[in-house]
Amino acid sequence: MARIERDLNWLADDARQGRLAGSEGYNAAAAYVSAEMARAGLRPGAQGGWSQPVPLRSVSPIPEAASLSATFGVGGPAWTLSYGADFLPGATALNKATCRGAAVFVGLGIVDPLGRWNDLKGGDLAGKSVVVLEGAPETFHHDEQALVSSRRSKTETLAQRGAQCVLFVRNADAAKARPWIRYVSTVRRPSTTWVDPVEPWRMTPTATLSRAAGARLIASVGGDDALLAAAAAPMAAGPVDLDISIDLSLANKVAPIESANVLGVVRGRDDNGSARPVVVTAHLDHVGERAPGFAMANRADSTDANQNPRRSTDTINNGAMDNALGVAIMLEVARAVASRPSPLNRDIIFAAVTAEESGLHGSDYLAARLAAASNCPVANINLDMPLTLFPIEDVAAFGADRSSLASFFEAAVLREGLRPGEGPALNLFARSDHFSFARRGVPSAFLFVGMAGAGRNAFEDFMKRHYHQPSDESDLPIDYASALKIANVARRLVEAVADADAPPAWNAGDYFGAMDRPCGEGAASSIQSPS
Repeated sequence: MARIERDLNWLADDARQGRLAGSEGYNAAAAYVSAEMARAGLRPGAQGGWSQPVPLRSVSPIPEAASLSATFGVGGPAWTLSYGADFLPGATALNKATCRGAAVFVGLGIVDPLGRWNDLKGGDLAGKSVVVLEGAPETFHHDEQALVSSRRSKTETLAQRGAQCVLFVRNADAAKARPWIRYVSTVRRPSTTWVDPVEPWRMTPTATLSRAAGARLIASVGGDDALLAAAAAPMAAGPVDLDISIDLSLANKVAPIESANVLGVVRGRDDNGSARPVVVTAHLDHVGERAPGFAMANRADSTDANQNPRRSTDTINNGAMDNALGVAIMLEVARAVASRPSPLNRDIIFAAVTAEESGLHGSDYLAARLAAASNCPVANINLDMPLTLFPIEDVAAFGADRSSLASFFEAAVLREGLRPGEGPALNLFARSDHFSFARRGVPSAFLFVGMAGAGRNAFEDFMKRHYHQPSDESDLPIDYASALKIANVARRLVEAVADADAPPAWNAGDYFGAMDRPCGEGAASSIQSPS
């Protein structure tokens, strides 16, 4: 318990400057974690040491250098779309990108592995400019919607089928929730991505069309009526040629962000690593510092500021709960596993990952490299923002109910004298690092405090007053006895999965288990370091 408190205090100290990925504060935190892993007896888990550099890029579109035009028919009239009114450029990690080719409309662009929906059957997307509608079918579970509706998933699906570029059309619900004018105001903001030959689709040029521009572009197949129909039912005949030629040019300011995951390994019985590993993740990064003069009291109430006047001028987002405590708990689990008198069946990789706050990038890269090295994990256990601000009574595990991880989890919780519980009614399955593994077919669970007892009030109060605020500090009323209980649950879960004869399996008919994926049961195995 004392070690968890010590680790949290060090990681969430003002000297870490909010641990923004790529910052000196983050690098200092990474060095601390690697030193603790070494002290606990773990082995370095990356090629050449503890650090796995993640090839992050900051990408800022240059709107004035972007252009998009459409030519209708062969030698027909041309339409030059207006930046801001008709289209917005996407952020691609290329200084310049172009796309010239025939356009096709693919509806929502979704292929459901369970057979409920298929917009791409029989279609040839090679070299095409693909027009696709945002969103996902309302009939899909919200976890599934989070996956298939994302631009990343649509771009990946279409690019892997040969698309040269992807033009997104706003769907009706998104247009209401976030009006076009608000969308335009954000286009210059830098975004973060990573680039690596293991996933070349990431370099695919993209742009976003206003609803009106999208309807005009597909007028030959029904315009806005076709957009409404595509949102309601799959494209029965597959992709539709539009008899239009697209000419898209983009320019971006691209800058590297130097940041790394920290990886430590506890070896299993087979020191050569022939058994696929278990991966335990906790994101080490947070959101850095606010600009001077940006009062944190925009979310924390005045009472809190009056009780601690320093907070009214504090600019450092320390991230004590999010996620210094998660990392501290992970380190405690690593110490316990490494000190076992006899090894478990499988290797366990402990990963303090970077760039979660900007889009799960560190875990995404780790999962991609493990898959590329034919070292797919059998499971991922993720620790993120464990709000032990009260004596906990139950523990939740987002995603565990999709696989046999559920039985491992229930046993671990009961042995600690707690109950399996429910987390907050939010779509958290897609919002932390376990999702990087689940989307590749790895059974995954995100451990979180349950809502029993004081849980719901504590969660709602933290989200209102402290989430991504300078007040998320180590002086919050952290119940370290409960933090140790979370660590014990995580340890028991990890050890049980790592020592089981058979790996966890997805439930029959589960969407994530049915996906055409690089990882899963039967994947090849070799213990190559996830460089």
